[in-house]
Formats: sequence, C-alpha cells, structure tokens
Amino acid sequence: MLDDKKIQELYNPLILGDDLIDKIIEAHKTVLKVGKTSNTEYAITICCETNATKIHTIGNHKSVAYLCEPDKSYIVIHNHPNNTPFSPRDLFSFYSGIHHKSLGVQCHDGTAYIISRGTLNNTAISFDKISEVFDRVRDAPEYINLTLREKREIAIFLIARRQGWVFLKGALI
Repeated sequence: MLDDKKIQELYNPLILGDDLIDKIIEAHKTVLKVGKTSNTEYAITICCETNATKIHTIGNHKSVAYLCEPDKSYIVIHNHPNNTPFSPRDLFSFYSGIHHKSLGVQCHDGTAYIISRGTLNNTAISFDKISEVFDRVRDAPEYINLTLREKREIAIFLIARRQGWVFLKGALI
C-alpha cells in the first residue's frame, strides 16, 4: 500500500489535499471491487475544484463511457478486468480531454497505472499514431521476450515522454 506522499507523486503534478487523496484511494478501491464483482469496466470521476465524485457504470469488459463538464478539471479512475495498462483508446481519450488532469487504471491484480499532464503542452497526436506506437513496440524484435503487458508499458512510456506526460506504475491498494 502506498502512503499519501507516494499518491501525490503518482498523481503529480497535481497539488492534492487530504480530502482529494482520500477520494482517490476510495475510487481505486471502488472500481476494483465493483469491477471484480461485475467483470466490467467501471469509472469514477473526481472534480479537482469541488472534490465531487461521480460514478459511471456504463461499461462492459473492454470499455466504459464517462462525461465530464468542460469547464472543470478531473481525475478519472477506471478498472481493467484483464490487468492491462492503458489502451490506445484510453490514451487518446486522455489527450483529447483537456479537462483530464490525471487518468488512473486499477487492474484487478492490484497494479495501478497513472498518467498525468506534465508541465509541457500537449503535442498533437492522433488515435492512429498512438495505435502505431503500440503496434511498433508489439512487433519489435528487441521486445520478443517481453509479455504483452510489458510491451504496452513501453509503448505508453514512449507516448507519455513525447507528450510531456508523467506515467507511473504502482500499487495503491
């Protein structure tokens, strides 16, 4: 389990108060519990200005839909029943949603992936370009002995570095 300081590092560069940290931990626990029970993706949004949470239950085993107000900033946390890090669609959604400050994935094995906007501006990137990076890493001969999960982590790292995002992996619960 991670302490409050580590959570602040994972959700960097946000400045988090104790109330928001507690909500983030609770959101990770909730998406894991509900996701394991239903075997579907489940999302929770936390408004950075008000600390209000909203639960989004529209999901299946591969995706979940959520809506955020455009004039507020959010932390979005969802689960991945298949224990994979971010998908290309997750990353494109994060890039497109300028109101997203951080996006978290809680895997059912306890692993958490967090991506946050860094200090650099978003560089334009298309869904096709994101998918191309995933495919290039998946098919690269130098990564032949890695698992698909490890290959996806490399692709995410490369995209995050290009975009000026912070990408981290840890265990929140």
